[in-house]
Amino acid sequence: MIGRIKDPEIMDGTFVRPKDFQITNYLRNSFGIFKGQDDFEVVLELDRWGADILRGRRWHGSQQVTELPGGEIRMSFRLDSLEEIEPWVLSWGAHATVIRPKALADRVSAAADAVRKKYAKPAKPRNGQDQRELGLKANAARRPLTTNVVPPA
Repeated sequence: MIGRIKDPEIMDGTFVRPKDFQITNYLRNSFGIFKGQDDFEVVLELDRWGADILRGRRWHGSQQVTELPGGEIRMSFRLDSLEEIEPWVLSWGAHATVIRPKALADRVSAAADAVRKKYAKPAKPRNGQDQRELGLKANAARRPLTTNVVPPA
């Protein structure tokens, strides 16, 4: 981020942090470092594969986990922004489903649609690529995904 600052200027004035400021309190309802102004109850369901990985981990102070039939879990958080939870949900692919809020479900759906559209088009050769290389990549993309994590029976 600092590398993107252009033409910085030294300005008059100073900043004094309030004595009672606590970063943990300030970011209490953030999923990471983004501080929002809203109040969202985020509810996600994870399939057996995702549940097995997430079970027992603490992702957020407000996190609540409910075991569901079939080894799935439901997780809920109280967040003030959707900025950081959206890419986190997307990182779980089809293993996570947004139950609410609708705004988060819509954002995840739009991102998934954009990825689907991007990969629906046949790859075109770029400088230095030939059709054989693109064919190898296409075949690799069709192979099933494998994982070293095996969910319990």
